[in-house]
Amino acid sequence: MNDKSASKLAAVDTKLYTYINFEMNGPALLYHAIPTERCPGAYNFAVNAHEYTPAAKSSTCATCVAVTDSLRPFGDKKDWCTTAADASDFTDANIAAYQATVAKLTTYRTSAVNNKCSDTRCDAVSVTSRGILSSEPTSLSNQGDKPDDEILGKGENAVVAAWVTCLSKPFSTEEWGKLSTPPATDADWATLLALTGPNCHRSCDFGVTLKEWYTVYTCPLSAGGYTKQCDGADACEFTQTLNIHSDTLIESVGVTLHAVDYESPTQPLIADPATVLDVPAYKSPTTADNTPSYELHFDAECTFGDAAFDTFCGFAIALGDYFSLISSVATTAAATGLMASTPPRTIDDIVFWRVKVEAPGADVKWIVVAREGETTLRLNHFKTTLTFEAYTACGKLDTAALAPWTVYAHRHKQLHKVDAWFSSLLTTRDHGGCNVKDSDFALVKLKYDPVQNANYETYVVPDASDVPIKNTFLGLTCWWQYKDAGEAEYNWIFTYRKDHPVPQDKLDKDAAIKLKNVARTRVDAVCNVYFHSNAPRARWVDPERIDLTKTFELKNCDAPRFNVASPADQGRFVKDTCDKVGFPGLTPWDDWEEEGVPWGGEWQPAPFQACGGWIVFSTDPDTTVTLKPHNELSCCNQKGEGGAQFVCTAFDDTVDAKRCSDVVATTKDSTTDKASFGVGTTYLPNAQTFTSVTVARGYTLDAFTATSPSSPVFSMDATASEVTKALPLDVQSKDIVRLVIRKVIRGGGSLAMLISSSYMEETNGVVVLAVVTMLVIVVAVVMKKRHGKPVEDHTNDDDYIALLH
Repeated sequence: MNDKSASKLAAVDTKLYTYINFEMNGPALLYHAIPTERCPGAYNFAVNAHEYTPAAKSSTCATCVAVTDSLRPFGDKKDWCTTAADASDFTDANIAAYQATVAKLTTYRTSAVNNKCSDTRCDAVSVTSRGILSSEPTSLSNQGDKPDDEILGKGENAVVAAWVTCLSKPFSTEEWGKLSTPPATDADWATLLALTGPNCHRSCDFGVTLKEWYTVYTCPLSAGGYTKQCDGADACEFTQTLNIHSDTLIESVGVTLHAVDYESPTQPLIADPATVLDVPAYKSPTTADNTPSYELHFDAECTFGDAAFDTFCGFAIALGDYFSLISSVATTAAATGLMASTPPRTIDDIVFWRVKVEAPGADVKWIVVAREGETTLRLNHFKTTLTFEAYTACGKLDTAALAPWTVYAHRHKQLHKVDAWFSSLLTTRDHGGCNVKDSDFALVKLKYDPVQNANYETYVVPDASDVPIKNTFLGLTCWWQYKDAGEAEYNWIFTYRKDHPVPQDKLDKDAAIKLKNVARTRVDAVCNVYFHSNAPRARWVDPERIDLTKTFELKNCDAPRFNVASPADQGRFVKDTCDKVGFPGLTPWDDWEEEGVPWGGEWQPAPFQACGGWIVFSTDPDTTVTLKPHNELSCCNQKGEGGAQFVCTAFDDTVDAKRCSDVVATTKDSTTDKASFGVGTTYLPNAQTFTSVTVARGYTLDAFTATSPSSPVFSMDATASEVTKALPLDVQSKDIVRLVIRKVIRGGGSLAMLISSSYMEETNGVVVLAVVTMLVIVVAVVMKKRHGKPVEDHTNDDDYIALLH
């Protein structure tokens, strides 16, 4: 038997059969003579019959048998070789399940059934990958059109290797490009926002057709040989699809606050709004452990009077200056496999942000956070709520855990109409600018309370919901100036400290302004008033100085003369009562100064003139003098009377001012001479103690201690006659520091009650004389009025000038 499976004959085998056996089973014997390890093929048979003698031999009978392999490989597919009706999510578990199916596909190939004498395999294998967002598909295949002897179980076979990694392989350059391209238009955003299902899918088509090489053999033998063909029909094809969601790729997103340089003079973010705005409930941008408070307060650096009020001063911030938008890649093997790349990719590149901007009474706005350049946020309202949302091209990320940020834009209170506020601080003690009764001066008071007098700021356009940045009153510097005269050399008030500005505390000052011999004495209180914004970045700006002036018109309301009711001088002129020759009026006013030393002269104030505290007067028409004696001045007393009839004493409703008043009370010290006091309040030296008190008729005295400032430790009422009271031992040496002496007026306006008690001790005849004198003066006033002469017109009355203040 010869085989011609190729182009030449080859002897295969020789077999011997008995005649009877061959006669009965010839065809079967010939078929089984074909060797199984060489089939299929074309076989020539030569049959010779032999007798029992060697010489008896028949002729050769030749025939041809062609054996062709008609069985193709096939495998077990059962239920796994099918495409799932619904796509699964891109998870580690689903990828593992899908890869298990791919493993079955490999087993299907490697365990295919075939006959023993089949030729090598030429399976058709393929894989097609369709990337996310309509990326171009990529395919790998081997359609059996070329030999592939290495196809079975060889790792280097590209197609089979691609089966395993098709779904889980890293994003391609094209896929990453589509993922990292943000929506460019409103329409693109609308499409993204309208998504109701997965937008990103990755699909893989797997296919294999089991084939083998086979040869069609024919008889007679082909002289040119035979050609192999690849054939097979048993196949398995299916598609795997996984949905990629945004949270498949992103583990978490967050909005954090940048570190901010609060020391920068251009920084509008307020580090401590509770203090700056005086609202304890306000929170700082971050807590003590650097956790965000989700509350930001900005200095809008504009006032309520700006023309741009309708746009809230046009205040804007760059989001990138304050907020960090962060994201982290999911930690699953599936996600990290998608992100694997050299060089590494940044997950932030595929996350897009937008911000919902809400304000009371305004339409909701959305701002897309730009990838390049700044994203500007205009804060057109006092309170704005910012809600951040994050997306990828695959859909919206879950940002429910992101707390909204509340942003406040604080305008500044405006220093508006400060002159009216300033004017309210300065008042005359006596109504209408009148002189202090019986005196030649008017008392002007400046009183400021941080709580009661804090209305130096106003809203030009009110906004009830706004909490503005306030200004702080730092103090002032003031001096006096008579009309048409020069300003005083020394300041009256100087509370502003340029080297260390601090908020002005309570302030209570007064000044005795001496009246001139004119109908109206005009004098200006001139002040530099200093304010500073409470905004933190205002620390680099000098305080705002406002120059303010209040003019007082002061007048004598005791016309025509001062002190006509005084029992000590009955309205007499100073030159007739004062024992000091050099008293002002008889000599120039500059008696108050000697050789350039203030108060070094011999000046002694006349009865009821100012003798302590701030005193303002004029030594000539061009000069204003403001000085405060270091010690009380000695009052000028009557000639030859012996002892003091007038003493420097505080009077009602004053702070510093004192005047020369009638002596109506004396104290007797155990070791010193008596001390004299007039109507008003007297503060005793701490070391001074006394054993008895004498009070003139018509006066009351209350003594107070530091430990009992509101309830007197003892009181005296000398209504009927002069009273002397010895003090108990437990009071004599105590801390009596304040005496308050008042005049008692009873009986509804009796002239006798207006006479000093010290004078009432004299004879009744003198009393009558005093009353008559007073009546004559009153008549004189009436007569002058009837003749049309102004009450205050004493310009040419030298004696009157001497008495005026």
